[in-house]
Amino acid sequence: QTVLTWARNSSSAAAFLGRIGQQGLSHKNHREFTALIRSRLTAASGQPVSDDNLWGFLRSMVILHFDLLTGGSRDATHAVNCLRHVLQPDAGPGAAELFSRLRVISAEVNRSAGEYTREILTQRLQGDGFRLVPSSDCREDLARLDALKEHILDDIRTDIGGLTLNRVEAVEAPAGQYGDAAMLLFTGPPGVGKSGIWKMLVDRHRLAGPSLILSADRVDGKGWLGFARSQGISRTAEELLLAMSTHSYPCIFIDGIDRIEDDGSRLAVNDLLRTAEKVLPPVEGCRRWWCIATAREGSLGQLTWLDRKVVQQIFPVRIPELADEEVRLVLDEQPRLRALSSQARLKPILRNPFLLDLLTDRRIAGDEAEKVPATEVEVSDVWWERVVGRDGQSEGRERQQALVEAARRLINAPRRRFPDGGMPPDALVTLEADRVIIRDQGQNVYRFSHDLLEDWSLLRLLEQRRQDLPAYLRELGQPHGLLRAVRLLGCMLLERGEAADEWAELLRAFEQAAELAPRWRQAVLTAPFLSTRLEELLDKAREALLAEDGRLLIDLLVALRTTEVDVDPRIAETTAAIADSPAEALALALRFPLPRWYAWYWTLHWLLRHSTELSEAARHEAARIMEIWQERSGPDDPLRREVGELAFAWLEQSDED
Repeated sequence: QTVLTWARNSSSAAAFLGRIGQQGLSHKNHREFTALIRSRLTAASGQPVSDDNLWGFLRSMVILHFDLLTGGSRDATHAVNCLRHVLQPDAGPGAAELFSRLRVISAEVNRSAGEYTREILTQRLQGDGFRLVPSSDCREDLARLDALKEHILDDIRTDIGGLTLNRVEAVEAPAGQYGDAAMLLFTGPPGVGKSGIWKMLVDRHRLAGPSLILSADRVDGKGWLGFARSQGISRTAEELLLAMSTHSYPCIFIDGIDRIEDDGSRLAVNDLLRTAEKVLPPVEGCRRWWCIATAREGSLGQLTWLDRKVVQQIFPVRIPELADEEVRLVLDEQPRLRALSSQARLKPILRNPFLLDLLTDRRIAGDEAEKVPATEVEVSDVWWERVVGRDGQSEGRERQQALVEAARRLINAPRRRFPDGGMPPDALVTLEADRVIIRDQGQNVYRFSHDLLEDWSLLRLLEQRRQDLPAYLRELGQPHGLLRAVRLLGCMLLERGEAADEWAELLRAFEQAAELAPRWRQAVLTAPFLSTRLEELLDKAREALLAEDGRLLIDLLVALRTTEVDVDPRIAETTAAIADSPAEALALALRFPLPRWYAWYWTLHWLLRHSTELSEAARHEAARIMEIWQERSGPDDPLRREVGELAFAWLEQSDED
């Protein structure tokens, strides 16, 4: 199935075969399957098959898994389960008998080359004693949901500079391998490609049957009934899910589930999940439906609004950054950028699909590798001035003003939409042409095409209010959606400044604003973790971090081990089985966290360099960080020897004292 999806997503036979033939980007069985199809086509035609014909055949090929003949087969069990929904409960013969009867009727018709209309078949079954429920015609509503699905998928780009990567390991993870988890949650930092991989999984899933596709930007209304009215849907959620249950693994796909903030929209999602649990109950102890969603990293704790009687276990899957082979494949398609692969400072940027795609724009990367921006803040600066600002042209200033106004309008807006009233139409048209913003079809409302572009626009707004930022946040009601933009502001102050004075000043302002939630101070404090120049920024902030017996450094290290970590899926599965509640399971799993490599490595590297300057309290917290690193890293991972040597030195010093 994966090979067929790649063929459909490739722009040419050469691009397809290049991707299939690239070791590290495809599996051996993918290449063997392609070779098998080529050999069969050659045998059938009596002459060698061209690459174009092979690619054309695979683009058109559909493979359906269908097995009703084997006893206890997946499809036979699935068919019987579906038939339960067309029978009145506790009335006459059951689903297994109906399935057996349909097979007999099918064989009769096959022998006589006859046919049955639905009406005739219904009459015969009723004559045999089967009590059928009235059928609901859901075709019009399914067509409306299909149209919504296409709008959602069309808004998600999967290419990088025109090239669509396979992302094999992530896309090939089938929902069925995750045990009893009701929700599979794709997480990761912004720009890593969560929505793109989610879209690829949707494309693969719908080859075998229907599915229900939603996104945070398109869940309107209060509860399912409100959502249904907003989409012109007349059938109940139960009827629609029954109509979709012909798929072997029925799935509900939700993009950006952590960005669903409106109570009515959250109710709509819970209504849908509760109905799925009712309509698609487990068969022989095995789950029959899943929800596959995306969310930003660190947002698992924000999903407390989900009905945990239904979603008892959420299985987090961290989407990895691009592998070196994938980066090289993209750069090979961009001759102008090939020199970037030798720039070690650019590696973190190149491994982020969204940022790498931006670098394929000549306005951002230019032609000199030495001048290519190497951090998110630097990329956002260049994007703001050259792409949005059109290098200082008057129309560029208008575009920048339009985005700042858009940021102001959506700060407290659920689902991140903003109306166009009073905004310059020419600026909106050109920003839409550049795919900075997207207009909802048939409506005069817009939204940003990517979370990062929204964050960067919010950053410009916050930069204007930097002098009174705590008061501004209090005035706004401290919206969660501004959290990352505040971190970016702190990161920007550190990167641009010769020293850490402006960053420390902003941090003090938040410390003195007792009425603000602690998360805002922590956002500024942990801002260096967003930068690919982390160790350099820690050096800038050294004096502030080590002052007062290392008070700020201790808080930074506590944040490192509590927020810059991921849940280990293997441990999460175990804790879910033994905990009394999902919250308890998450807390247990986080006692054995997976460190986020980049932030941990460079922070540890900095600590090792400054180990002699640490206060006793700071040394204690640093030791906890080092202990986790030693426990969770492999024997060949970096810094293990250095950490061990420092631990022995501290131990000897402690004995001497």
